[in-house]
Amino acid sequence: MIAERNFAPGNAGYIFWYDILAPAFLVVMYDIPLALFALNAGVEVGQLVFIGGVLGVLAYARQITTTLKAVKRPALFAATYAIGALAAF
Repeated sequence: MIAERNFAPGNAGYIFWYDILAPAFLVVMYDIPLALFALNAGVEVGQLVFIGGVLGVLAYARQITTTLKAVKRPALFAATYAIGALAAF
């Protein structure tokens, strides 16, 4: 096109489509992996926060129930079922 000096408005050809599609392709190739990484990182952090909270509640329950041995076993069962119920979703 340049060598022929044909700069007519309808004669853009493959250069036009390359200029349109290449940046769009690069944006997709850059954004999708970043979005998937952010989603995975968020899920993993959420799981760690949840397990940390459950372990904190269990430690607090064990501290409270050192004098009440009858409450210790049901608290452990309740925490176990709570983790299982939330993991089902």
